[in-house]
Amino acid sequence: MSASPSDAADITGALSAFSAELDIARAPAACLDKLKLCVLDAVACVVQGSTLPWSRTAAAVMTAQSAAGTARVFASNRTADTAAAAFANATAGHGFELDDIHKESILHPGSLAVPVALACAQSEPACGPDRFYSALLAGYETGCRVGSASAMPLFFRGFHPQGTAGAFVTGATAARFLGLSAEQTRHTFGIAGSLGAGLMASQEGAMVKRAHAGWAAYAGVLGARLAGSGFTGIRNVVEAEYGGFLSAHGGVDADRSVRDLGQTWETLAVGHKPYASVTSIHAALDGVRRTLAASGAAPGDIERLRIGVSAMTLAHCAWPYQSQSATAAQMNIYFCVASLVLYGDVFLRAFLPDRLADPAILAFMERIEVCIDDTIEQGGPPLRHGARVTLAAHGKTYVHEELHRRGSPENPMGTSALREKFHRVLGEVLAADLVEELGAAILASDSERGWRDMLRALDAAAAMAAARPTVDI
Repeated sequence: MSASPSDAADITGALSAFSAELDIARAPAACLDKLKLCVLDAVACVVQGSTLPWSRTAAAVMTAQSAAGTARVFASNRTADTAAAAFANATAGHGFELDDIHKESILHPGSLAVPVALACAQSEPACGPDRFYSALLAGYETGCRVGSASAMPLFFRGFHPQGTAGAFVTGATAARFLGLSAEQTRHTFGIAGSLGAGLMASQEGAMVKRAHAGWAAYAGVLGARLAGSGFTGIRNVVEAEYGGFLSAHGGVDADRSVRDLGQTWETLAVGHKPYASVTSIHAALDGVRRTLAASGAAPGDIERLRIGVSAMTLAHCAWPYQSQSATAAQMNIYFCVASLVLYGDVFLRAFLPDRLADPAILAFMERIEVCIDDTIEQGGPPLRHGARVTLAAHGKTYVHEELHRRGSPENPMGTSALREKFHRVLGEVLAADLVEELGAAILASDSERGWRDMLRALDAAAAMAAARPTVDI
């Protein structure tokens, strides 16, 4: 499962061969352990996200136009064709900014790979855990590598990596699940990569941001099906000099896609979110927590909050806030910092309608300054999410530098914290005993019994979540 330097000229071919041969049983044990936690986190995101209005709309449209199928759509508790279910569930998984994050690629692979693999598994009754986890590993490893080679140029040109590079996550997952050959996987990438799409302006309020994950999921499943039936895609889609995925975005490190392939595992570089907001501001939120604790200041005591960040975070999150939608609030550093200071948390209830135009939050934003911090910026991609917080209160200044946010691989949440998040996210959607049953089954899902228990609990969760009223948000 490794690539030689000579493979680099044919990057698509090297990734296709690697992905088609991946076997969770021959990967480092740490990969399976991490993927089970990723499934735990992603399932919570999908189930909670299925109660949101955009997820319900996506589910209704996709099931209405879908062919008959056996894949469960969580937002409606109906079954649908695999691609349609993957679209609906991936939209729900990316529905509330709670999904996992691979920092270098700016991808949330959990809301891409897990809905695809689950939809495929529900369409294949004979599927077992090895096939499921091998498919997930292929998606996480392949997609995150392509995404890492293109992330910053892609982002600064205004494209959303979740919908663009995300198609390689989903294409690899679907192709590996279906057992496609290396050549068929190459064409899966050539089709899915050509279909991927997503524009960053959606972050300022549009529901369509959530659907970027859904479209990538649909493109991946469709690409694998077409390739498996002999339909061809761009053979060198990753590295093509004109119109290839990387060249279209410019200034990329193409070799990053295959460097140390099979030796360095991208799955282990995936982090998780303790806040229901864009990852880029989590270190700032952590830093604000620390400076508030150190100063003992109440909100009214704070004269100024200065937050130093990377250029990417500034461009991504420091635009003038206007009360438009939960999406806009979750992506905005001013809103989230003010919400944390005034209400003590940035989680599910922080984005209810009465908070979005809260006069106290809007007033406190005037005391927040966000700027580029030279030290963080010069640290490059490893420090891209870092922050330096300076709080002025009581005539004193308190400073805290947070280079690695909680939930990052450098500062991980750990199994107990992720289980706590799982229960917190699902506590308002599912009965407590079902939350416990589902969580335990997911963490045991690498065994045949645990796998069957997980599928049963997922059906029960879909029924209960679909019966919940749509969240007013």
